[in-house]
Amino acid sequence: MEEAIAMQPGMACCWLLAVILLTDEVAEPHLLWDHFKARLCDDIKYKLYHMNHYQADQEIPEDDVVRGLLGGVPEHT
Repeated sequence: MEEAIAMQPGMACCWLLAVILLTDEVAEPHLLWDHFKARLCDDIKYKLYHMNHYQADQEIPEDDVVRGLLGGVPEHT
């Protein structure tokens, strides 16, 4: 996962994480998510900034990042 994060965009790594979780026995999957979530969500944050949902100096709430990952539009507009 470390190598993929260094070389691939966030969404590609999300797919890799999904494959890992579906095919491997991960003892504590929440720790894997917590460790990589910032990089996994980079392109979602970029997309939200460019859709003008947020200004560049605004922090994006984690709930809106998750909505973005799931294909939804954040509540904040």
